[in-house]
Amino acid sequence: MTLSLSTPARLLIIAISLTAVQIALLLLVSGKPTLSESFSNFGHWDSGWYANIAATGYHTTLPPTPQDAGSNVAFLPGYPLLVAFFYHIVRLAIIPALLIPAELAAVGFWLYVLLLLRRWNVSLSLQMIGVALMFSYPSSLFLVLGYSESLFLFCVLGFVYWSDVHDRRGTILTAVHGFFAGLTRLPGFVLAALPLAGAANPSRRRSSMLKIFAVMMGGIAFFAYCAIEFGAWDLYFQTERIGWGTSFNPGALLQASTYLPVLPQMTLVDINPIQVSRLSVSFILAVLIVLLGIDLSQKDLSRRTRLPLYLTAFLFWLIAVASMAGYNHFDSMIRQTLPSYILLTLAGVHLAQHRPSIKKWRLPLTGLLIAFVILCAFIQMLFAYRFLHGEWVA
Repeated sequence: MTLSLSTPARLLIIAISLTAVQIALLLLVSGKPTLSESFSNFGHWDSGWYANIAATGYHTTLPPTPQDAGSNVAFLPGYPLLVAFFYHIVRLAIIPALLIPAELAAVGFWLYVLLLLRRWNVSLSLQMIGVALMFSYPSSLFLVLGYSESLFLFCVLGFVYWSDVHDRRGTILTAVHGFFAGLTRLPGFVLAALPLAGAANPSRRRSSMLKIFAVMMGGIAFFAYCAIEFGAWDLYFQTERIGWGTSFNPGALLQASTYLPVLPQMTLVDINPIQVSRLSVSFILAVLIVLLGIDLSQKDLSRRTRLPLYLTAFLFWLIAVASMAGYNHFDSMIRQTLPSYILLTLAGVHLAQHRPSIKKWRLPLTGLLIAFVILCAFIQMLFAYRFLHGEWVA
């Protein structure tokens, strides 16, 4: 008797395997003698803030004083709510409560990646290249740490995936993913731009408006809570500005210094993560420009699938640059650009699948991409070692 698995089941197994491999790699570089000690190091830096919110709820002074942990209203509640469920309801210790929702969301993220590639009929070789590019990106280690990256990306790709299902189920699932994207990270508001084109179509107007409303309500619900509970709807922005020096500065987009690439100082045992973050600003913009240049060079009906990915990636990048410019010169940018990089990678894979002319460059491009994957994977392991030993990464 043979066991026959459906395609979604096979993709789920692959998604679980990718997540498990990433966890295993981080455990290998943790340098701790037991699994318990190793996993405890998955919860450094911002993880402590998420744990604090999940365990005690939001609290603040007025004006906020995040420097002495007197105020913690600097993180949206999507991820802390899940952590609180595992901590208060399931009664897990705080580290497992932090990691289980993040790593389950990582599985969901990879599943949506694979489902999108299958929907687009991407060849196996291109699928492998796309997955390798995403898996190896330096900040992809945050997918399995006690951070909100995996949950946010799960919601974003879920929104993208279900947006192309034009029935009641698709509309509801798109709205749910959009709501939680907005509730998890402030840039989730960007997703409200994607259904706008559908709103012009009378047959899709109601469903498009529901999707837009759901995305907006995710963040608005949090700001309404801040207004009711603390008397300041903008408490999040106040706390970010006082505690981390971050504020929305569109002028940074017009400054030449924003785009000057900085070659990171790197050895076989360490790398300067702040310099990598600064480099990611110009890198993401360059990738977007190159892909758009190739895409617009020929007429191609399949471009309609890629345009929303380009737009979302650009808006995520724009918000990250304008928000992080004052934070020690883009200190966390390599992590903030992860959503843009994921979407651009998906767009690039889709473009390669539908543009046969690219095949004549297959050998040099493959060699270049393999070298890039190896370099990124090496940097990711250096990042992992730093993070798991308590040093700042992003």
